[in-house]
Amino acid sequence: NKIMHPVRYVWYDFHKETKKKGKWNNLASLLLLLYQDFRAQSYFCRLGNGHILSYQVGVVRTNCMDNLDRTNVVQSLFARRSLLMQIGADHIATGHYARIAYKDDHAVLMRSKDLNKDQTYFLHEVSGKEFAKCIFPLEGLNKSEVRKIAEKNNFVNYDKKDSVGICFVGERNLKDFLKRFIKFESGNIKDSDGNIVGVHPGALLFTQGQRQGLNVGGVKDKPELPWYVYDKSIILNEVYVCQGEFNDLLMSDGLLMQEMKWINEMTIPKKLDCEVQVRHRGQPVKCTAHFLENGVKILFSEKMRAIAPGQSAVLYKNNECLGGGIIAKALKD
Repeated sequence: NKIMHPVRYVWYDFHKETKKKGKWNNLASLLLLLYQDFRAQSYFCRLGNGHILSYQVGVVRTNCMDNLDRTNVVQSLFARRSLLMQIGADHIATGHYARIAYKDDHAVLMRSKDLNKDQTYFLHEVSGKEFAKCIFPLEGLNKSEVRKIAEKNNFVNYDKKDSVGICFVGERNLKDFLKRFIKFESGNIKDSDGNIVGVHPGALLFTQGQRQGLNVGGVKDKPELPWYVYDKSIILNEVYVCQGEFNDLLMSDGLLMQEMKWINEMTIPKKLDCEVQVRHRGQPVKCTAHFLENGVKILFSEKMRAIAPGQSAVLYKNNECLGGGIIAKALKD
């Protein structure tokens, strides 16, 4: 059973304060003013540099649609919860779609009611100890219900489009942002037969399964089907493409994962039957995870599409998020 605690709240009249601010007419805008300095300095320096370095070696890391920056921000927030306790707060509430349950008096991370918006994939590197003081008010709500509640309470952004992209970049083109730090060179796009079918602006920008941005079409003797990236060579600065969303070149039977980061400490098994998810909103697939000395070998019960090194693989058991790690390699027959 969930352990219940009395919660004290620190009240701040945002409606009153936003009226004073004039143009700052919603909560998000007001918080942005306070957050701007932190985001531009500490946040970017600790996280942005790592993101850029990963692109330099050709690994397209998961964005703030993924765990690179969001997980670290959450970790930072939870790790500093003692500072928040000094102001009289007992818990930290966040807007993530996730749920906390308790097993043997320790917190475990569970999927939320809204599986389409579930964000446990982002949170797999946060420990159970850090979750113990956390509350997820949206755990039992669908996004549509949240919007209705926001509209009923006169939130001006109740129907705002869901945000995507990298938090520390903001509303900018990713390529334009990275060009400030990385030199891009154009190169050839080749099909599986080695034929040149197009030119790309930089192999660093592309990842497995990607369709957008290729500008490949009208190739002689080829059917009018979409093209997808199935591999790339950073050394040769080449991108390799195939046709068809489920082309065999895009499919994998398993993956090798770097060190597994468990949410809760446990005796590591030799193998575990569970589910694996390889991207946000990706469909979990049954698998068998083999825990090796230098990583984890995960074999799927069915082929999975576009396994991309550098992104995260997260393991689940009965809707409990166990943890995860960085994909090192896709495995094929």
